[in-house]
Amino acid sequence: MNVIYAGLDNPLTIAINGHSFEDLEISSDRLNLIPISNQGRFNAQVIVKEPEKVDTQEWKNAKTGKPIGADYPKKDSTLITIRSKQTGKILGKQFFYIEPKPRPIAKIAGTESGMLRVVGTGTMKAQRNIAASVGLFGFERKCEVVSFVLYYTPKRGQQIEHKQEGGLFTNETLALIQNAKAGDEYKFVAIKALCAGDKTPQVANNITFKVL
Repeated sequence: MNVIYAGLDNPLTIAINGHSFEDLEISSDRLNLIPISNQGRFNAQVIVKEPEKVDTQEWKNAKTGKPIGADYPKKDSTLITIRSKQTGKILGKQFFYIEPKPRPIAKIAGTESGMLRVVGTGTMKAQRNIAASVGLFGFERKCEVVSFVLYYTPKRGQQIEHKQEGGLFTNETLALIQNAKAGDEYKFVAIKALCAGDKTPQVANNITFKVL
């Protein structure tokens, strides 16, 4: 599936066999194509607009006569069209789905799932930070964790809510982690990470540990 991500520079290379790049006229209904070389390499940026709607008034229930799925929104998409400047002939078309920018994935001890992971006390006490990254265009971009909230629930006692800025655990966070005992639970939520090229942080996945 061909995908363009909104809010990012999407690298594209456009070429047609048998035609020089100078002869190509390239257009798109939803993309701003910014040249980064004279050999058909571009950064594609999505032009934001409201998703179109499909008119399905003619789709009616055979028994009731009522419309089915009226105004059902289309999946957001765009089309790149390539023409010859000399002849005006269409040389190629390429369809792309437009997807939201991938959110960062937070990890502690290699765990990135929002589901609960069971660990020993030694593993829990050894943790020193939350890392984050985002997989994009075939490689992984590192992100900086800017804040998170830790809910520490001891097996016996009241739950403690602890807020921290930054991904490297502070002395206060480490004190809670060093207190880990069998039956305790640590839930890291509202993890916000800033990735390269982004202007604002995004919320990553939650991470939960149950201590053996």
